[in-house]
Amino acid sequence: MDLSQFGDFKVERVDVTLDNGKEVTCQVHATFSVDGKHYALLFPEDGRPFDFPPTEKSTIIYGLEPVDGQYELRKIESKREYKKAANYFYSAYDV
Repeated sequence: MDLSQFGDFKVERVDVTLDNGKEVTCQVHATFSVDGKHYALLFPEDGRPFDFPPTEKSTIIYGLEPVDGQYELRKIESKREYKKAANYFYSAYDV
C-alpha cells in the first residue's frame, strides 16, 4: 500500500482477512499515530452499514509498518494496543 504522502492521499482500498477467515475489501478512511506507532482506520465493504461519523462497530483499525519506503498493514494482536489506538481515534476526532 503506497502511503508515501502519509496522511494525505486519495481513497485507497485494501484487502484484509478477518479473524473469521473472511476476506473483505476495505476503504482506508484515515491514518493516525499514537505514541510513535502508525495506524489506519478501515471501512469494510462487506455489507455492514457505513456509519458516519465512524464507530467501532463499522470500522477496523490496523497498524501500519514502514517497509521499503511504503506502509504495509499489520494486524494488531494486542487487545491493549488496539483499545489504545481506538480510544485515541474516537476521542481525538470526537466521534
